[in-house]
Amino acid sequence: MNPVRAGMVVDPADYHWSSYRANAYGLETKLCTPHESYHKLAQTDAERQAAYRQLFSVTIKDAQLEDIRCAVNRGLAFGSEHFKDKMEIITGRRMRPSTPGPERGELLL
Repeated sequence: MNPVRAGMVVDPADYHWSSYRANAYGLETKLCTPHESYHKLAQTDAERQAAYRQLFSVTIKDAQLEDIRCAVNRGLAFGSEHFKDKMEIITGRRMRPSTPGPERGELLL
């Protein structure tokens, strides 16, 4: 939805560099391979396409969008605390922002 939010297109299907048309309408392309998660949306191609289009009918609030972008830019997980706990175990990486350390020159006691 970024091209729509940016005012580049009115409909995500109008953005040439998106996989939306392939997933939402079954447009065949050599550049897009359906992901396992896409196949899990429904049993048939038509049902999957309809389910995929439905995903884009939900509007994400600005605050949540900012939280998503912040997590992505920092390479952190976005989700519930339980989800973050699981991702930290699976990946062996921190999935939350770290707490700031002492200021430069500040003594640790």
